[in-house]
Amino acid sequence: MRIAQTLLASDAFARLPFVEPARGPRDRSAAVRRAITEVAAAQFLDHGYAAVSTHDISRLAGTHQGLIRYHFGSKLGLWQAAMDSYFGRFRNELHATLAALDGSDDRDFLHAAVSHVILWHGQHRPLVQKAMTQINQHDDESLSWLVSRHIRAVYDLYQRIFQLGQQRGLVRPVPLPNLYYILFLCGSIFALRREIHLVTGLETAGEGFDRDHAEAVVALLLVEESTAGSKLK
Repeated sequence: MRIAQTLLASDAFARLPFVEPARGPRDRSAAVRRAITEVAAAQFLDHGYAAVSTHDISRLAGTHQGLIRYHFGSKLGLWQAAMDSYFGRFRNELHATLAALDGSDDRDFLHAAVSHVILWHGQHRPLVQKAMTQINQHDDESLSWLVSRHIRAVYDLYQRIFQLGQQRGLVRPVPLPNLYYILFLCGSIFALRREIHLVTGLETAGEGFDRDHAEAVVALLLVEESTAGSKLK
């Protein structure tokens, strides 16, 4: 059975999609809530929880603090909604990408699974690593919430993907947890676009740079096709 068929039938894949919880009857303005959440996600991911105030977020969202209290209850409630927005979107787009690969060749499936992470971080906000670093240092409760709410589902999925790839000789024989963190930390390079341009002279603003980096990560994690073929014989 191909990797795609095995993975798409797994519990890990079934747990990947995220459905936001239903809101109470007072939550009548979805557009306002969404606008505040999007601004909050950008601010929290760029600057960290402690450096952002609800006053800043309400000003940037073109609203007032009373609406933040109305929709989210507190700064912590707003942060949790912002993380749901960011990680939930990542999980659902990853789910759609992998589901569309049903029946694909093993190497193509692994290539897409690795590339998706890199390209998604390039297109969205790569500074989540900064926020995660700050949470790791200062806030065990928020970190535990984020792990149980979102990160565990993604981690379990990629552990299964890499395990299946190693069984077929297509993924390098590196411990599975290391493969996961190498992959996701490689997405943080997009936070250094200006530095990379100044140091290397490369044009880092377009999709070409993102795709080149994705291919580099694929080459780093997957076994070369000729080598893999000899192992499978």
